[in-house]
Formats: sequence, C-alpha cells, structure tokens
Amino acid sequence: MDIALTIFPSFSDKTLPLGLACMKTVLDREQCDVAVFDFDYQLSVEDRDLYYAIHDLALHSRYGSFPDMINFIGASPEIMFPVLFDRSELDVLLLSDAEMRLNLEKIDSFLDRAVSAMLAESPNQIWVSSYISNIWISLLAAKKIRLRSSASLVFGGPAVYTRDVHLFLLFNHFADAIIVGEGELSAKEFLRSDDGHVDGVAYLDGDHYHYIPRKELLRADEFPMPDFKDFPFKGQGIREYLKRRFEGIPVSFSRGCVNSCIYCSEKEFWKCFRYLSVEQAVGRLRFYMESYGISSFYICDSLVNFSHAWLSDFCERIITEDLQPLFTFAFCDLTHLTPDLLEKMSKAGFSRIAFGLESASPRVLECMNKTIDLNNAQRNLLAAAKNGLPVQVSTIVNFPGEKIVDVLDSIRFFREIDEILARDGVPTAHFPQRSLGNSFRLEPSTDLYMNPWKYGIIIEPINAPWREYGFYTEAITTQWRVPNHTFDRAWHHYIVSSFSNKKGPWRLHDSQFRKQAESLRAIVDDDTFCFMVAEHVVLQQNLADGVILLKDHDLEFVLDTIQSDMMHILRSGSTLKELSRAMQFYDQATFELMKSFILYLYVRGILCIQGFKAENQTS
Repeated sequence: MDIALTIFPSFSDKTLPLGLACMKTVLDREQCDVAVFDFDYQLSVEDRDLYYAIHDLALHSRYGSFPDMINFIGASPEIMFPVLFDRSELDVLLLSDAEMRLNLEKIDSFLDRAVSAMLAESPNQIWVSSYISNIWISLLAAKKIRLRSSASLVFGGPAVYTRDVHLFLLFNHFADAIIVGEGELSAKEFLRSDDGHVDGVAYLDGDHYHYIPRKELLRADEFPMPDFKDFPFKGQGIREYLKRRFEGIPVSFSRGCVNSCIYCSEKEFWKCFRYLSVEQAVGRLRFYMESYGISSFYICDSLVNFSHAWLSDFCERIITEDLQPLFTFAFCDLTHLTPDLLEKMSKAGFSRIAFGLESASPRVLECMNKTIDLNNAQRNLLAAAKNGLPVQVSTIVNFPGEKIVDVLDSIRFFREIDEILARDGVPTAHFPQRSLGNSFRLEPSTDLYMNPWKYGIIIEPINAPWREYGFYTEAITTQWRVPNHTFDRAWHHYIVSSFSNKKGPWRLHDSQFRKQAESLRAIVDDDTFCFMVAEHVVLQQNLADGVILLKDHDLEFVLDTIQSDMMHILRSGSTLKELSRAMQFYDQATFELMKSFILYLYVRGILCIQGFKAENQTS
C-alpha cells in the first residue's frame, strides 16, 4: 500500500472527516493505493466512555496549571510531555490519580491496536490529519509508529500550521514532512517529487529546517468533491457512521472567512476567501443525495451566510427545485442576516444554527475586531426563534482586557431577548440556547498571537521542567498576559456561566427531529440494521396500566401499549423486519409508521444502531 490516510480521535462524532475525504479524492486522482483509517470513528463506537474521557483530558483537563498557555497542544503539558518523552514525573502523578492512570492505559492499548491495524497493510507513508483536539494523541501514535515501522510520517491540518510546531515535530522525529495550510496542491507536487522538497511542505534537509509557503491556491471550481467511499475503513461504507450520532454528510461551500476576528485562525490558514457558485453548491447536494440516499447535511463552512445575496439565492434554488434537504448544522454571522432571510432558510431546510456572538459588550467586540450591530443581532435572534429555528449562541469569557461590566452587558443582552420572547408567547423550548462560559484560549495562527504588541499582550516562556524535554519544546510552551491588567477569572466565569441555559444536548424541535428521521429512511435497510435502546435511557414500568415511562436525560415520555411492547423487544436489539414480525405488523402502511417511529427515536438518541446483520441471518 502506498499511503495510510488516518485521523486519530478528534471528537467530531456527529459526521465524517471532511478534510480526510478531500485529500483522499486528490490521492485517488494521483492513482495512489490509499486506505483510510478513521480511528475517531472506531473509538467512538468501541468505547464511548473512553472517547469522551480523552476529550476531557485534552480540552478541559483538571490537571493543567497554566490557563494562559498558548493552545498549541490541546492537552495538559504536565501529562503530555512526560508521556511523549518517557519521563518519571508522570509516575508520581499517576500514583495520586487512579482514574487518569486507567484512562492512559486504555489509550495506550487502543493506540497499539490502531497502529497494528495500519502497519498490517505495510504502507510506505502514513498521513495524519491533525487538529488542536487530537494533535497530542496523534503524537502518541507517531511515537509508536516510529518504534515499529520505517514508513514516512506526513502531518497536515490546522494544528501543524505554525513554524514552532514544525520545529517541534521535525526535530523530535514525530514527522518527516508537514503539509502546511491548504494541502491539495502541495500534496500532488509532494507525491510527484523525487525528494518531497516542494513549496507548501516543511521538512528537514540534514539538520536544516526548510519551508517555503505556497503562493498558489485552489480556485473554487477546483475544490475536490469529497468521496466517502471506503470510509471509515477500506471495504466499509457510509452506513457505518450511523452506529454513532450521525447528523448528515459534511459539506463545505467556501474556504476562508469574510471576517477578520483577531482571535480566529481561519483567515490566516486559508489565506484567501473563495466560494462555490450557487449552482455548484446545489449540484454537490444533489450528487450526495443520489449517491448515498441521504438528504441530511452538516455544513462545515466558517460562515454559511458569507454573503446575504448568495445564501438567499441558494435557499431560493433549493425551494424552487423542491430538493428538500435537511441542514442539521451551520455557522452563521449575525451581521449578514435579516428576518426575511431567516424565514427563507427555515423553508429551505435549515434546522439548527450556531452564532458566535462572543460578547454583547460594544467595547469587547471592538477589541475583537467584530463588526456587529447588537440591535440587528437581537432582531435576528428574535426572528430565528419565532421562525422555529433552533439557535445556539456562544460567547467568550475572560477575553484579554475584559471587565466585569462587559460580562454584565452580555447577560443584559440575553435577558432582554428572553423577556421579549416570553411577552410574545414564544415557548421557552424555542428560546435561543446560550453557551456563555467558553473560556478564552489564545490560539496560534491568530492575529493576537502573531502581532501581540498591537493588542498590548506579552507572550513569554513558562517556567516548568518539561520545557527542557526534547527539541524546541520551549517554542510551544509559552503563555500570554496583559501588563497592568488583572481580572478575577473565576468570578467572571461563574457569573456568565450561571446565565447559560445549555444544560444538556442541543435538541431540535420535535418536527425537525421527524424531518431528520425521514432524511435517513432510504439508507436504513429493514433487514440488516439492528436497533437497540441506548445505554443512558431508563425504561420504567408503570405497574398500574403496564405502559412504560421512558426517561431520556432530563426528559420523560409516556409510551402507549404498542410503543411499550416495541421498547421491550428493542432492549435486546432487533432489525425492523424482526420487530414487525414480533409485533405482527403485516401490512405495509403499519410497517412504515413503525419505521418512522424507530428512526425518530434513533435521531433523538433514544435508540442506537448496535450493528448490521447479514442477510441470511434475517431471512
């Protein structure tokens, strides 16, 4: 095999790895023998508890003592660096924390199996897709690969964009080459080159670091059409992803961002904003609907409303052609929106929108370089709620220079929205969900990081023993501070978090759950998909009348007798055909109603897909 194309757990458990699929399309065109290894999928299905334990360890670690550390590695340095460099300091830490010791042992075992699966195919090269959320576990895997194989290691993705990371990976032999930024053109030249020394790729020539940025970028009409054949592993198909939470096929209509927020790296990473025509975008939707029988889509663009006119035409085209897709997720900007456009989006199939407001303080927004009219933002949030669009709004707390009055401005903004919606009789379930306690982290590749002096920020080294481990570790172990400014980080976080109303999973409205269920109908085979009650669901028998009370997190449902009988069967798993025979549903109309009900419970997370039965097992 030429190339093993892989991604380690990155906690994108709602859809498929879009970047990996784009690169596979390029490699297929170059006639490479490629195999995909989606270990993010594998772990999320095999051991969900460990999957989320890794997520907690990586992004919300209880063990980090450096809240102002630049976010190069997405993990606690006290854990990551001793593990990577086999230092005894980790043993002392593990003695005091049995849970962490157990999780690290499980991670080590999982990576052993993952690496063995790849190396069994004897790849010449292993390409690794890396994000801040998975760079640390990708490095652990690279360390294991080095011990067992001479295959070349090639990293790419947002986590390895900066020069400091290049030096750390290359000089510590975690990588042989790094494809930087937009990777398709660089990847093609890298494959065609005898020595891999091409623009857009960082590498070592002896002991000398070389990197020349690529000037040429893809035109929008050159964006590869991501092909998900042989995902998550060779010989498998897209239906495998239904074994975990599935919110549709990932799609992207643009690259880059029209905004210039100083805390965001999108503009620097993609360099130039480019987008598909409306005709090209709709054509991609139609291709996926015809190829996979799925009409649910997860939009991965930085902003889907980068242009009011473009999005309006896009929605109009979908409505006119009666495509009836369901967009389960999209990021939107509160600036390039109007209530009329929100209504059109709702008719075109948009079912859930995320807004990155980040603050409702005019002073902080100005510091962030966010050009938001707060009155217009409020009008749009009110319109979204009244149009039945589930909305989540996030803010950042403890942005450099933030004061307590800024925190109170954000709370006041959302309180006014709640009061208006309540006065207008909008159900509380339709109020915008608020995620207000997201602590600021200074990311590499942002204007804040690259030009700190412009914003009164000082970036300085961290005084810790692990700075001396390996080569160039000190380059990725720095922290920021604002001179002569102090704020009570915990107090700000406490105040704004107490006003958040996002306590559990982000739920759609009931009608949109039903639309999502119908969008999957064509791909769900009646004979082979085995459904089962999810582990977190509690079924409580009502002794008075024999029906069941179903508890799903904080929600409760009373099931009628027929539904109760179905849930009893589904406790041990059943295909739709097996369930219909057990329930004696012999006419097609009743069967279709049952299927709709089962798919509805699946998209709500009440049921899961346990696996797939062979045809001869269900005949």
